[in-house]
Amino acid sequence: MAVPDRDLSERLCACVARRQGAHPPTLSELQAFLEGERGLERRKLPEHLLTLDRLPLGPTGKVCRSTLARLAAARIGDPARTSSRTREAPR
Repeated sequence: MAVPDRDLSERLCACVARRQGAHPPTLSELQAFLEGERGLERRKLPEHLLTLDRLPLGPTGKVCRSTLARLAAARIGDPARTSSRTREAPR
């Protein structure tokens, strides 16, 4: 998910939902998986991680990307202060 950034226009944020009985990945774990296992280029790796209890769904039952983008932008805050840190949604 792209979130607004005052310096670079946009930064990437991965959004994950918690699974019962499993711990969500950390940002560094996710980056290592995407780069090592999936072969994603370093420049395409997310710089932020947003962990939610569940992903927002639209009326059709699909993930609502616009709601997810708003949540990510609101929770990330000032990119200069939160770059490369994991932010978790309140429970």
